[in-house]
Amino acid sequence: MMRLHFRPAEAGEHQKIQDMVIESFEPITWFKKLDAQIGPLNGRDWRIRWQARMRRVFETQIVLVGETSEVIVAMSSGTIDQDAALAYINLLAVESSFGTRVSATQDITSHEECQNSPLGAIRCAGSP
Repeated sequence: MMRLHFRPAEAGEHQKIQDMVIESFEPITWFKKLDAQIGPLNGRDWRIRWQARMRRVFETQIVLVGETSEVIVAMSSGTIDQDAALAYINLLAVESSFGTRVSATQDITSHEECQNSPLGAIRCAGSP
């Protein structure tokens, strides 16, 4: 399995991250399947709806990127419930060419590795 370095995403990387997420989810998204059955919702096809979703993710969630050799190949987004001291993962995506070589559990536990980032200290499931 390939090891990745995780860090908070930067604003200038949002388009690359969005493109990677949409490409990763295209084969499995129910948005696309719904469009195939009944057509675009309110004239907005599945890709436009995913782009809107990603705008909200960048505005309201913590986004981490996983990289190898300084190339972004994975991302996760989520929120923190400070009162409960819990992190909620919303999206996990891996660039299609790396999909079988990285582990989502590595991504999730990497949230804890960002303790000195804007994330603050997080305890993931299974952490001491």
